[in-house]
Amino acid sequence: MASQIIDIENMFNKRLGELNVVFRPLTIETIQLGRLVAFELVKDADGIRFYTSTNIQEELGYSLEEFYLDVKVKDFLDFETFSSIISKFDKHVKKMETDFIDEFKFKDSFGEIRWGHLYVNIQYQRRSWSSLSGYALDITNKKVEEEKHKEDKAHLERLNSYIEMRISDEVERRMIQEKISEASKRHVAVSETVEKIAHQWRQPLNIISLLLQDLYFKLNLGNLYPKGEHDAEVIKSLFLTKYNEVYEKTNNYIQYLSETVDDFRKQISRKDEEREYFNIKEFFDEIEEFVGPSLDRGKIKFVNNIRFDYIELHGVRNNLKQSVINVIHNAFDIFRERNINNRELIVGAYFNQLNRIVITIVDNAGGIPKDIVSKIFDPYFTTRHETQGTGLGLYMSREMIQRGFDGNIFAFNRSTCSSCRENCSSRELKRDGACFSIEIPKYKEI
Repeated sequence: MASQIIDIENMFNKRLGELNVVFRPLTIETIQLGRLVAFELVKDADGIRFYTSTNIQEELGYSLEEFYLDVKVKDFLDFETFSSIISKFDKHVKKMETDFIDEFKFKDSFGEIRWGHLYVNIQYQRRSWSSLSGYALDITNKKVEEEKHKEDKAHLERLNSYIEMRISDEVERRMIQEKISEASKRHVAVSETVEKIAHQWRQPLNIISLLLQDLYFKLNLGNLYPKGEHDAEVIKSLFLTKYNEVYEKTNNYIQYLSETVDDFRKQISRKDEEREYFNIKEFFDEIEEFVGPSLDRGKIKFVNNIRFDYIELHGVRNNLKQSVINVIHNAFDIFRERNINNRELIVGAYFNQLNRIVITIVDNAGGIPKDIVSKIFDPYFTTRHETQGTGLGLYMSREMIQRGFDGNIFAFNRSTCSSCRENCSSRELKRDGACFSIEIPKYKEI
């Protein structure tokens, strides 16, 4: 081979049986090591004798007879890959090198693209190779993991670039528009905006990180697939199912982050948000799905008692979404700080005496201290360390309900809340907690 010019294209389009290669099964059964296929080629005057371990049928889906009579090189290797392997092999032979290692892409009988690690030991006789022995090992999972890592890294880089661009554009626009005499006021406004965005983004970004970490560790620890499972189709299906689940949830949170930026942009530019009618039951079904990962992680039971599937609220939908999520995440923090067992959140809705829709969010986290219950909607009021909260969450919730619905939001303890006393059992009232009531004046029945 070292002294001949190899017609790669001619070899690529021929069946293996036309290449003067004789196929025989490799008789050493001890080499059957899972995804590893061992082989040996011996050259003599009659041609090339090819031996392979019998699990080649399991790995590629071809029997030895099919491999010899029907299969062409191009059926399982593309021309670029085949040409590269032959070229590299020829260089090794010319240099009389004994070890040849490469990675290659191939197709099985189902047309599925896979990756293999190739090792060949070359024996020579009279400056020409006389025999080859080695193995091909399936490394598809490793390649998929590497590609996923590259995609995740690129995605995060694009997200970071997008965030930096949006914040940079907003700050620059405000600085150009403001007069020099208002520099101090402008600085305060920008700082407050960043704090609000940070407050709204902290929990979603944390959940995105947890979803990606969960997929990463399951892949690396081998917990994503059943032990002993080697079928490529099954493994691919399991991986795609998990990937699509993570992708859908992550994309929902990214969309929420984007909507949050738009909301604050409108607020800063003083643009009026568009009000619309939307179904209250569908809205809270979406909320339950959105906060699902946080509920699971915090071991919190979520009870959705919204039954008004015939009621449509009128206002800025995303304002209500952010307000409700602020209240729910506030409850998450209190549950964790107070180490509450049997955690529970209940959402409901009813008509009050003024014929307005009142949405209630009730927890069993111990309630709000009486000396601060009247202050919790004040800006920058917080009972936590400055690294854990800015005191803007509930203030923003009230502001968004007032601006987007001409409504209001109130906070009570269960024991003093008239709605809780009417709708909760005596057993539930003993487990004191907070009740947040959101009052919506405009709605319609459908």
